[in-house]
Amino acid sequence: LFSLPSRHFQSIPTPLYIIYDFETMEHKIDKSISDSSIINSRLIPLSVSSCVKLDKGLITKNFDIRTTDFIEKWIDWLFEKAVDVYHDKLLHLKSFIDKTEKELRKIDPLLNVITVFGYNSSRFDSNLFKEYFNHSHWCVEGLIGSISSLKQFILSSSKYSIKLRFIDAQSFVSGGSLK
Repeated sequence: LFSLPSRHFQSIPTPLYIIYDFETMEHKIDKSISDSSIINSRLIPLSVSSCVKLDKGLITKNFDIRTTDFIEKWIDWLFEKAVDVYHDKLLHLKSFIDKTEKELRKIDPLLNVITVFGYNSSRFDSNLFKEYFNHSHWCVEGLIGSISSLKQFILSSSKYSIKLRFIDAQSFVSGGSLK
């Protein structure tokens, strides 16, 4: 398994990950922007919750509108927790194969990319924090999808060697609903 090229690792199950979900409020606008187009409303983010799956268990945290720049603080927290996920990934891999971190990175160049799952996030949740894509110590790279429907994107940081890969989990599930 570990002698396979790195492209094969993309289909291996992810036992350690982060999930997120935003709660919103609708703000009515009803503004005509052309003869045939009207903006009816806009979603205002009220809060975002995340759960981190680590070997020692789950860590959950909520950020909400009562805190200034709560989305920016949430992204910072994601990077901090992604470091913990990365260390658990290393320990997990080392339990199967006796290699150094450097050797493991040669086997899997995406080892430092931590998956952050949203559900139906390509249409809604990821749009709520687009304004933070190029911000402070992180920037966006590797967009898949369109600007209005992001299937996957990566946030990389100048502060951390870890990258966050945001994926819409619904893109990988056929049928079904949010319920």
